[in-house]
Amino acid sequence: MSGPLIFVTTARIKDGKLDDFKRFVTQLLENVQAKEQELMASMSSSVKTARR
Repeated sequence: MSGPLIFVTTARIKDGKLDDFKRFVTQLLENVQAKEQELMASMSSSVKTARR
């Protein structure tokens, strides 16, 4: 068994595209979980920030 893989990313989501992004993340995690039976945990979060 190889060591753990930890993936961290940051994305800027355009106005009006949050629902599309949520669908993308859901599909991505479903695909990963289907192929990687030993997946222990997944987490995502979002933070709304003001535009500059």
